[in-house]
Amino acid sequence: MSFVILPALAEIGITGLAADIIAFGIQMVASSIISKIFAPDTPNQSNLNAQQPNPGNRQQIPPAGDNKIPVVYGSAYVGGIITDLTISDDNQDIYWVFALSEVTNTETGGTPDTFTFGNVYWGGKRCIFDGTDLTKVTGLYDESTGETQDISGYMNIYLYKNGSNQPSNSSQTAISVLSASNLIYKWNSSKLMSNCAFAIIHLKYNSDRNLTGLNQTRFQLTNSRHAPGDCFLDYLSSTRYGAAIPVANIDSGSLATLNIYSNASFTYTNYSGGTSTQPRFTFNGTLDTNLKIMQNIQNLADCCDCLVKYNEITGLWGVITQTPTYTVAMDINNSNMIGAITVSPIDLNNSFNIIEAKFPDGTAKDSFNSASFDLAVINPSLLFANEPVNKQSVNLYLVNNSVQAQYLANRMLEAAREDLQIQVDINYIGLELEAGDIVTVTNANYGWTAKLFRISKVIEKFSDDGKVFATLYLMEYNPAVYDDKNITEFTPSPNTGIGSPITFGTIPVPVIVNPYPSITNPAFSVRVTTSSAGITQYAEVWYSAYQYPTPSQLIFAGTTEIQSNGNPYTINYTMPDVQLFNIPAGDWYFFSRMVNSIASSDYSLASTKFVWRPTTFQYSSRYLAVAYADDITGATNFSFNPANRLYYGLANQDSTTAPSSASSYKWYLADPAFGTNKYLAYTNRTGRKFSFDTDFAGYAAGTAAFVPTTTSQFDFRIWSALPNGTNIIDLDQATGQIIKTGTTTTGTGQVKIVNTIDGQVVAALDQFLDFGGPTTFTTTPSSITVDIYGRVVGFSLPDNFYMTIDDFVATSGQTVFSVTRAGSYIVGQCLVFQNGLLLDQADFTDASSSVTLTTGATLNDNITIISMRAISSNNYYDNTHLNVLTVAGAVVTWNGANMPYQIINVGDIMTFTTSGSPTQYTVSSVNYSTQQITFTTTVTGVVTGTPIYKFRSAGSSYQVFSRYETTLTNASSYEPTDWDFQSGYELPFLNGAVLPDQDYDIVGNTFTHTPNIATGKLTIIQFSGNNLTTPTGTPVNVVTYSVANQTGYAFVFTTGALSVYANGTRLIDNVDYTPATNSYTLTTAYTDSTTILQQQSFARTGSA
Repeated sequence: MSFVILPALAEIGITGLAADIIAFGIQMVASSIISKIFAPDTPNQSNLNAQQPNPGNRQQIPPAGDNKIPVVYGSAYVGGIITDLTISDDNQDIYWVFALSEVTNTETGGTPDTFTFGNVYWGGKRCIFDGTDLTKVTGLYDESTGETQDISGYMNIYLYKNGSNQPSNSSQTAISVLSASNLIYKWNSSKLMSNCAFAIIHLKYNSDRNLTGLNQTRFQLTNSRHAPGDCFLDYLSSTRYGAAIPVANIDSGSLATLNIYSNASFTYTNYSGGTSTQPRFTFNGTLDTNLKIMQNIQNLADCCDCLVKYNEITGLWGVITQTPTYTVAMDINNSNMIGAITVSPIDLNNSFNIIEAKFPDGTAKDSFNSASFDLAVINPSLLFANEPVNKQSVNLYLVNNSVQAQYLANRMLEAAREDLQIQVDINYIGLELEAGDIVTVTNANYGWTAKLFRISKVIEKFSDDGKVFATLYLMEYNPAVYDDKNITEFTPSPNTGIGSPITFGTIPVPVIVNPYPSITNPAFSVRVTTSSAGITQYAEVWYSAYQYPTPSQLIFAGTTEIQSNGNPYTINYTMPDVQLFNIPAGDWYFFSRMVNSIASSDYSLASTKFVWRPTTFQYSSRYLAVAYADDITGATNFSFNPANRLYYGLANQDSTTAPSSASSYKWYLADPAFGTNKYLAYTNRTGRKFSFDTDFAGYAAGTAAFVPTTTSQFDFRIWSALPNGTNIIDLDQATGQIIKTGTTTTGTGQVKIVNTIDGQVVAALDQFLDFGGPTTFTTTPSSITVDIYGRVVGFSLPDNFYMTIDDFVATSGQTVFSVTRAGSYIVGQCLVFQNGLLLDQADFTDASSSVTLTTGATLNDNITIISMRAISSNNYYDNTHLNVLTVAGAVVTWNGANMPYQIINVGDIMTFTTSGSPTQYTVSSVNYSTQQITFTTTVTGVVTGTPIYKFRSAGSSYQVFSRYETTLTNASSYEPTDWDFQSGYELPFLNGAVLPDQDYDIVGNTFTHTPNIATGKLTIIQFSGNNLTTPTGTPVNVVTYSVANQTGYAFVFTTGALSVYANGTRLIDNVDYTPATNSYTLTTAYTDSTTILQQQSFARTGSA
């Protein structure tokens, strides 16, 4: 440029010495490298062990007036910047707007780059979207536990790739979303969010699901622009977030060269030991637009190991791609040098030999990772003797994988060793050179022969005599630095076998066991299993009314015990149960967390909802009034009779008159419901503290005290029951019957023993009552007895129940199995099991002496056939649970409010009264849809409301049970339409497995409260009622849990009537267990204490 400047001086009259002085003072930087990483500066101590802070994770940013939107190149996770929000007028819905990234390539006339969305995280959990409505979040998936929280209907996320009018996952514009009618503040047509990728999160308030406010967010965003050269061009030219350099002033050729070099693949070793390839440099990350422009340009250069240059002569900005191939632009030697060589001395204190690379790890949602690389390991030959350890760190904002980070770190580490810098003046020929060119230097004094250097700066100068020359700043160049290196992908550290005290793995959900709501101090136990990893000394138990509680909503309940030897528990170990008292009534969720002396784990997920209704209460007044109803307020079907009621009410008072207003009582759910033969059971815990339950009840033999009859659950010595007609309990009187008086004979009257409050025992002559018969047939009692007072006392001979259990081992394809039955056996009155599971009715055909399978059995299948038969001891009228609505000739329509307990068969004999000799009608047909029974003769003298009875003649055989089947699909409850449940008479099976009574409830006429949503075949075996108004056969079902490694179990049963079910599957007699007197022995002991054993027996008289 001297030929331009000097003539100009003469033209303005400046010549001679003045011109010479001015000429001497004129110099310019013709071209220079503007940005280069770790090129050694003039030696000083300021760079010693320089560290760069870890930028951490890209977090959600709260609203502020000076926030700046980042620029995403390639793929990255961003937290988003909250830029707007609005809320509904009822404070139940809130919308947040999150700005995510500037949309690139929008200012130079090109097509805006394409942005796409990947995963979205809320509070660290991945959002699961609906398959149809892509904005609807149905669940939050915890990747650490594999559990999904259901939030369907409570969150929507709307994604926009470029402004309000370009939705990504819906057809709704952002303006339409934020113009909902119930919003206090709405968007108008001016809210365009131009050139911005953003998201809208709509949250519906729900405290049960812990959706009460904003959580940390993380959005995966991908920009189609990821090639380094293309990203340079965008950032250098952008006037909105970049350097605002006109495209005409950018050396596009140098950027194209960078793209070609970056896109070339290199080979590396993956973590599994094989080989893979990937491009050298790809940008995946964000630029922080809060930083100065030159800092971001340097960040771009760092992540592809290039140099940024500027040429003053051409006015172009560009990059220098550092490759192992090169062309020498000039040899600098004595022929063109016009001055001395100035050498910057090497200072080992400023030469780093360890580099720490920090980068957003794409395998961990861009959490910043770091790795250090030591020259002593990579290339120890480059170290000087006694060189001190110096460490340098670098942030690679646009690198998201360990392979590229290692690749760059190796190049930087070796390039930093080439730290020789020189300065030399050469004649005018040096003006042909440009920063970035490769030159050689030959000088005998330094022993250099064509030594390689890269030009970092070219300065054009003028001497005092008007000559033009160039000062070159050179830095040592070694092409081997840029060779592809042997890179191994990061691999997880090997497990040393020593558990980390702060890492616990998966925390199992606690299980509620052994609830005792009616003991003196109601209690239940929580069973906790240790975590899948880590060191657990004990566990804490917490509970909450919320399934997804906040920390403030958790209530501490207790801890497990510490092992007596002081050692930690092993992983996945079932710890001793924690028994909890004084937990108030409520619907509770339980949580556990593992604890050691150093750390505590996270809380487990919530247990299954535990409905806790303790029924032990303390009273102050002496008397307790009792009433019954069908709802929690007592308003429906209020009554003083428990028959078929669902709730009982208690009123503590000083009066012995029961109030007639439902509001005077506090109401409780009867579980199980009362039915026709269940009563309120109660026991005195002393001090007017009473416990309550429901059970079958009767008058105790030898005393006539009314007590519960399920002796396995209720000790009749301390429990009483409230008979019909009695509605007052004296809280100062003892309960139960502790006196045994012997048996009643024809020579003595029935003696009633009454416990009094002063401890005396009063014996009173009582009428002879039906107190039930023995559970097994022993003798034939007289049908009528006259006592010593000349009174006739009635005694009903109980119906006889017969039962036969036949076990078979099938041959291949066998279908027919022969059985021996009495002539009075009713076809269909059998249960057939195949390998322990109950078969559906369609799976077999029953005949008088055989059972035929629909599909042949597999070789060695275990087939069990349980045949049942009942014989009526006297003429008996069984209440069908139906009442007459209308009568039209031979057709009787029943009131649809009730449906029959048992199947009505053609040929059954019906009556409409039980007194005298009622007219008998034979059933011709039944229509359950129209609720009509057609008889063979005209029905007369019957009015609306009359009960309908099924007549059983003395000595006749009658059906033991009715079988009802239905198919469920994702059902939480089931209510039959053609029949009604008779609570306490049912035996349910789901997909062939028996359900113990704690796994379901019957509320009204609804089968509900199963542990899980049910799918499959539900079979209800509903037993008929015998003449003593108890289930035919008097079935006894006692549930217990297995004891680890124990084979023997005690259970009182009738010979030939034992069934044992393990987790619902019937065990095979003399195969899976061996019965003995009042006990049985398992063939193989269970290794756990959680297997549910349902033990069943019947009052069997003989063979069916």
